Amino acid sequence: MTARTIAIASGKGGVGKTTTCANMAIGIAQLGKRVTLLDADLAMANLGITLGMEDPPTTLHEVLAGDANIEDAIYEGPAGLKFVPSGLSLDTFLRIDIEKLKPVVSSLLENTDILLLDAPGGLGKNVLGAMISAAELLIVTMPDPSALADALKTKLIGNRLNMEILGVVLNMSRNDKTEVSPEEVSVLLDSPILQVIPYDD
Repeated sequence: MTARTIAIASGKGGVGKTTTCANMAIGIAQLGKRVTLLDADLAMANLGITLGMEDPPTTLHEVLAGDANIEDAIYEGPAGLKFVPSGLSLDTFLRIDIEKLKPVVSSLLENTDILLLDAPGGLGKNVLGAMISAAELLIVTMPDPSALADALKTKLIGNRLNMEILGVVLNMSRNDKTEVSPEEVSVLLDSPILQVIPYDD
């Protein structure tokens, strides 16, 4: 059985994409699946901090800069998941070759059932690098117009890359009249709403 590759993307930053990605990976691992989590947010890496790994010795940055092998950047996370963090060093970031990301993803697929890529916010080259490396796309957004505009752009890029659009996680919903309703979001993005996560102070 071929491993699944799913990019978790949003377009807009700050919508809870990384938290959703980490919790999904832990949940999948708890179900007994072999799951690998890759922090593809090369410029603003936060996934390591979310998982309690603030300063790993080797990261995806070193791998993409040609200074390390991918095997050296794989760590074990909660529930036995495998995790490849990105680094915080600006010097190494400036030397990375985004073209190496797809071969790295291919090598990770040999020992996993599901690979989740935490894509960066925005629509730049690094985002495209993450999305090109995955076959499926899960969109995380919030029920406000600016977040939805960026989510729509992300979905359109996914369509152009012939990705399978799995659907939308609607995060930080306050369930009030000022928000765009889940039904309207589904129509706007032409995608099913997989889950609505309420806002929590």
